[in-house]
Amino acid sequence: MAASNNLLSTSKSKKISITAVFASMALASAYVLSTIPNIELMSFLVFIAGYLYGLSIGALVGLIAMGIYAAWNPWGGPIPPIFVAQVGCMTFIGAVGGLASKIFNTSASDSEKMLGAAALGGTLTITYDLATNYAYALAFGLAKQFIIVLIAGAWFSLMHVISNTLIFGLLFAPVSKTLRNVLGLDGDVKRENRWRERRS
Repeated sequence: MAASNNLLSTSKSKKISITAVFASMALASAYVLSTIPNIELMSFLVFIAGYLYGLSIGALVGLIAMGIYAAWNPWGGPIPPIFVAQVGCMTFIGAVGGLASKIFNTSASDSEKMLGAAALGGTLTITYDLATNYAYALAFGLAKQFIIVLIAGAWFSLMHVISNTLIFGLLFAPVSKTLRNVLGLDGDVKRENRWRERRS
């Protein structure tokens, strides 16, 4: 009983550390790239956190990283509707990363993972841009002119979608594989499965 409690305690403390590390990396990347319009790594890092450690950690990493960045960023203070859209979307991206771990199984080839990740990256970015653009229109009383707002920001959204499609597609397979090896995740899964078998 004591051994299982220790394992659970270690697991909880490890989850806190993992969340802090990935949220810090995502946040740091946002500040470093803040001067380059619509080029960012936060979405990818949040997605990878969810993919490697599950839906709840991915969502929490997205919530924390974007919550801090949206509240304190070089472009000014938060505007409530935009803040909610940004944080909600990044939380969703982390959660989708957790769900993607069930889709991109180990038997999938790197090329299959690349195409799947690129498609997901583009789709998630379109969702993010639609939500935040609508929040912008809502915040400034332009909800009825939402289409005009979309057209006005179309170039920046296109840059965002293309860049994230490339980032997800090109980086997902090598980064996820490298992190799994470096962090020993395959070994952790096997140990956890053995522990669960002993309990049952």
